[in-house]
Amino acid sequence: MSVVSNVLKSPAKIVGWFSRRSLPIKIVLIVAVLGIGWFIFSSLTNEAQQPVSQTAIAQKGTIVSTVSASGNVLAANIVNVTT
Repeated sequence: MSVVSNVLKSPAKIVGWFSRRSLPIKIVLIVAVLGIGWFIFSSLTNEAQQPVSQTAIAQKGTIVSTVSASGNVLAANIVNVTT
């Protein structure tokens, strides 16, 4: 029975210790715990998300491209030609 009561008293001891600390210390402790948790989580899940590189040999050739559009064509600059 003493083991169970000691385990149940441990969270109460931690909460009591935490509540006696000043606000800046509480903020630092919370940020530290969250940072450690994020680091552990990201290190466990980051292995599957490694970037994949793909390379190929450059080749010479002809590029064929087709552009189609409809509408009116307007000149950007108009120049009068005289002879």
